[in-house]
Amino acid sequence: MYTPRYGMHYVAQRTSQTRLAALRQQQETTMGRSRGVAPPSLHDEEAGALWRMLTTVGVVFVVLLGGVVAMWAAGLA
Repeated sequence: MYTPRYGMHYVAQRTSQTRLAALRQQQETTMGRSRGVAPPSLHDEEAGALWRMLTTVGVVFVVLLGGVVAMWAAGLA
């Protein structure tokens, strides 16, 4: 009986092994950073700072816009 070596089961098994290896690598990297073994990536810090800045600007904009709309609704502006 012929059994294909590269059937769907084989491909799925190899894919899941690759996924597990990548997940394990990511967990090791995260654990290393949290324990202080590996220094955090500069890119991560920059992305965090940029996200924080954009969030702050967005919140300030929404608050100011809300104030203008409230004054307009009250007939003050």
